[in-house]
Amino acid sequence: MTQTTAAEPTLLGPFLGHVATDSIKIWLHLERPGTSVWVSLHKGSLDAAEAAAAQFTFAADRLFADCVTMGALEPDALYFYRLWTNEAHSIPLALDGLEDRDLHFRTLSAEEGEQVDFLLMSCHNPTVSGADGFDGHAVWADLPQIISHES
Repeated sequence: MTQTTAAEPTLLGPFLGHVATDSIKIWLHLERPGTSVWVSLHKGSLDAAEAAAAQFTFAADRLFADCVTMGALEPDALYFYRLWTNEAHSIPLALDGLEDRDLHFRTLSAEEGEQVDFLLMSCHNPTVSGADGFDGHAVWADLPQIISHES
């Protein structure tokens, strides 16, 4: 993991939640005062037409965090999302190692009785496990393997 300096902005997220049949909430934290980030949704694939868009704005009085709710989505549909540093959606936000193909979710099914599986995690203190070879973040490196094993 790369060591950051005080001059570098701190990015946390994106985090997804409040997933429903027709909406999702996306959270982002970026310590860059007065900055905006735009999010675009694309149904089915990264290169699909834009299905929805919203804007995050970061300010110290909100601890540099913002969230947007994206609505009017289709049930049980795969959506990819992209984060941009400009309103024209032409300059991607650097995501510290995440690839465009990693940014996706599926809305809930509208079918009654449909099973929903989810992963619940709590915050952790990475300084406790600093010798794990991942600067205390080994649990995050193991998530893809855990998820694929459970699938």
